[in-house]
Amino acid sequence: MIPRGGPIRARDLLQGIQTPPTDARPMMRWWWFGPELEPSDIDRQLDTMVKAGIGGVELAFVYPLATVTHPFLSEGCLERVGHAARSAAERGLRFDLTLGSGWPFGGPWVETATAARRLRWETHEIDGRASRIAVPNPRWAGDELLAAYIGEGTQQEAPATFVRIAPVDGTLDLPPAGGPRLVLLVWSAITGQQVKRAAAGAEGHALDHYSERAVREHLTRVGEPLLAAAGAEHVTTVFCDSLEVYDADYTPALADAFRIRWSGGQHDERSPEEASERVSGGTPQRDAGPDEFLDNLWLLRFDGAGADRFRSAYFEALADLFDRHFLRVMHEWAAERGVAFRVQNYGVPPTRLSSYRYADGVEGEGWGWRGLPQTRWAASAEHRLHAAGLRDESSDGSRVVSSETWTWVHSPSLRATPLDLLGEAHEHFLLGVNQLVGHGWPASPAAAAGIGRLFYASGALDDRNAWWAAMPGLAGYLARASWVLRHGAPVADVTLLLPTADVHRTLAAASPHRLDLWRACRDHIGDEIPGAIRDAGFDFDCIDGELIAVTDPALVAETGPVVLPFVSRVSDGTRRWLEAVVRAGGTVLRVQQQGAPAMPDPVGEPVALDDLEQTLRRLRPPDLRIEPRSPDIGFVHRRLDDGDLYFVANTGTATRSVRLFPRARHRSWQRWDAWTGAVDRAGDGTLPLALELAPYEAAFLVLGDELPSTTAASDPAPLDTALALGGATNAGSGWTVTFPGESPTTVSLPHDWTAARPTFAGTAVYSYTFDADTVWSTHLPSRVVLDFGPALPSEPSADGATGIRGSSYRALVEPPIREIARVVCNDEAFPVVMAPPYRLDITTAIKPGRNRVQIAVSNASAAVLGDPDVQEALLASIAAAEAEYGVRFRMQDLAAASEGLQSGLVTVPVLRWASR
Repeated sequence: MIPRGGPIRARDLLQGIQTPPTDARPMMRWWWFGPELEPSDIDRQLDTMVKAGIGGVELAFVYPLATVTHPFLSEGCLERVGHAARSAAERGLRFDLTLGSGWPFGGPWVETATAARRLRWETHEIDGRASRIAVPNPRWAGDELLAAYIGEGTQQEAPATFVRIAPVDGTLDLPPAGGPRLVLLVWSAITGQQVKRAAAGAEGHALDHYSERAVREHLTRVGEPLLAAAGAEHVTTVFCDSLEVYDADYTPALADAFRIRWSGGQHDERSPEEASERVSGGTPQRDAGPDEFLDNLWLLRFDGAGADRFRSAYFEALADLFDRHFLRVMHEWAAERGVAFRVQNYGVPPTRLSSYRYADGVEGEGWGWRGLPQTRWAASAEHRLHAAGLRDESSDGSRVVSSETWTWVHSPSLRATPLDLLGEAHEHFLLGVNQLVGHGWPASPAAAAGIGRLFYASGALDDRNAWWAAMPGLAGYLARASWVLRHGAPVADVTLLLPTADVHRTLAAASPHRLDLWRACRDHIGDEIPGAIRDAGFDFDCIDGELIAVTDPALVAETGPVVLPFVSRVSDGTRRWLEAVVRAGGTVLRVQQQGAPAMPDPVGEPVALDDLEQTLRRLRPPDLRIEPRSPDIGFVHRRLDDGDLYFVANTGTATRSVRLFPRARHRSWQRWDAWTGAVDRAGDGTLPLALELAPYEAAFLVLGDELPSTTAASDPAPLDTALALGGATNAGSGWTVTFPGESPTTVSLPHDWTAARPTFAGTAVYSYTFDADTVWSTHLPSRVVLDFGPALPSEPSADGATGIRGSSYRALVEPPIREIARVVCNDEAFPVVMAPPYRLDITTAIKPGRNRVQIAVSNASAAVLGDPDVQEALLASIAAAEAEYGVRFRMQDLAAASEGLQSGLVTVPVLRWASR
């Protein structure tokens, strides 16, 4: 549609949004349990995806739920992988391949030398009289004593410094002392972590992600047979899921990598590949003494002189090794075989934002557009790398950022609704994402008993959902939005410096998420700074020390301010870059926190957190000023070659009417409807632009001087205003309802069938007949709308949580339809109603005399999980699998399946009309 290197123009985007390419459609993570799936089930599920508008699959091998006859990497397993890849290609579906089973990478081939390792610390208090102690025996196979230290003090009064002592013949000779001392032993030990959620035959230790030998052996043992079975010609990307190599803070190569970092400081004045080359290319440089690493390793655990510098060098060295020995090896291996490499580059190891440069496809996860989830981390990397000339656009000029979407959506499985999916997708779009990878599609064989197979965590986004008839329309909307948001240049005025040096201080501390650099940065920054930036009318990208090395400070100065979030330490290279930004006419803002350490010899202007929003507005006109201000209204901006495109979304529970003042001024504007691909409103460039958005509704606003011609009315009055000038009639009587296999029965609205049919998941058809000549005695109106009523805000939970678990998204409204409605009026079918505003224009079907309206309402299939027999059968099958293969997962939240569940037409519809 758009030639490579050609201009990105509004008319080309409008043409594309009407029929977006298949690669913009949402994908699904396809969980194969066991792995055990027959070719007939593979074909059936792929056919179902095609009909639903799904664009492809990401094949993931997970734990068994029944007896496995074709274990992971067996001949039968690989035959089925090949069949799936060929079948997907035949259907025009994208096929991505996870290069392992479960997560993180590992398996039965991993041995002591290639297993993930950690530092294990032992402390022993001794008195001043002790002159010799025996070194304890290793606890586990593979344990190796790295260093021993002694310091004056106790556990409570920690030593200010430690002296390294070398063991001789299994003993430590101790210097004399006059008081208590603390002996510190540091061991290199296997973490012991097993691959999580592994398929049968894939069990084993997590591999050492800092070891090139371990990674290459994994690719030989796992990657080669999987890719050969699928056929590289059928595979778009090979994939690595989020990094969860818990406690992996050591590898034998670390000492040399550390010495390089230590000798050159932070090294952030060098490019990422130069840093990695220096670590792994040829003989390591040993500017420091040969024992510098071990002499000071105690500083990782105890505070002392030089601890901050040591910890930064330590964690940067780990990141260097991960870059070089995992990411780069994976990338080169994929490139040699003609496929792309996609990765979720966050977690443990403590990988950096800049490390995404070693991947062809960047991916994040997590919602929360006013904060710093992993999606923002990934999108920032893509934007910064592209700006530095380190990323190529695709053949149609698009730039893709993908996300794992709908993880834990409205838990438990089968509880999520199309509105939940829509609302969370908007959050991802607002974070810079433009390719959705759904989490996910549990591969349930047709012969599976009961409800079938479910992943341990929601969602279960397949045709077992009673509302599945809505999926083609929803998938089409998401494909159109994704495709449009891939084009043009992302506009982010503010640069947010990641506080890497500050968080290195605590990255080694014991916590459930130790070593996770993204999480440590997010927790340090908090939500208030990103929220203030968004409230000021700007978007932002993050940057780290390595990306600074390839980012022109003059370009950043021209773009907008750099914000330092509670930063007290920066490296020399980062300081020089910040000073260059100021010299180029830019602004650096240091957000300060009362009582927090201050930056010595600070750069830039201090600003209090409470003043950040107004300070940003003072420095620069907002990209998009929104009045009245609302934390629910978010936007992203893409600059086109002939205009500007804004995606504006209401992420809240109330209808919002706002006035928009874009900084970019043009002669005309259009509103594009991603549900249809049509222009539904247009106007001249007079400001402000008026916009009304229902809860969880979004719109594209396109501004330009020569926009495509359109038949849309020029800035018409909102529909509500037009309808208010007409009339309305309550359609609350004369209804019947028909359940499958039953005769129609009279029903009064509102109607919730949950009490009478608590475990029924499916569709009931409501029917209503009215006489147009009675309603409109003179002539038919110009516009007739079937209005189901508003979505009302849900009652907040006692703890203020938005979902049943921290990352579980759900739309916080009570819809008038539970959950979708398919309307037929006088035999004319209309689009599925699944989201606010819950109204449908049925003008074309209205005729004089008798009119018949049928509303097929489908609910959430979680109702079935409320059946004790179904739950019992599901848990019994899980217990049988556990008896055979052990405990590899725990089902989540099943007891909450029917909490607050409603089903049916739970309000009284109203016919509204506008007079001629």
